[in-house]
Amino acid sequence: HTSRSRPKDLCLDSQLIVAAVGKSQLVTADMVSFGTICVDAGIKKADGKNCGDFASDVQSVATLYTPVPGGVGPVCVAALLRNVQFVWLL
Repeated sequence: HTSRSRPKDLCLDSQLIVAAVGKSQLVTADMVSFGTICVDAGIKKADGKNCGDFASDVQSVATLYTPVPGGVGPVCVAALLRNVQFVWLL
């Protein structure tokens, strides 16, 4: 949440964190409480690799974690294809 001055506190109080910022390593393990569900929808190219908004150490704390690449991307592609089919059939 961009208007929060202390995002770490907001994250620690959350059961679900969805990050779609496009800034690698934005959310670290010390910002995530045990058992949180982390959905990483942000992507950034760093050192020739695709990275997400969550640091890799978040996996050890989160109950569920969507990796980058391969997390929400296939779901986005499937939704896009469904919408294209819907418009085609109109």
